[in-house]
Amino acid sequence: MPLSILENPDLDIKEVVKLLNHIMEMELAGVVRYT
Repeated sequence: MPLSILENPDLDIKEVVKLLNHIMEMELAGVVRYT
């Protein structure tokens, strides 16, 4: 997935937060899986 956030500064902040939350959830899932 391309990081279109830098290319599209008008992107809705809520979309950015949703994306960050999704990334953090994936990170946490990876940590839980390997512990």
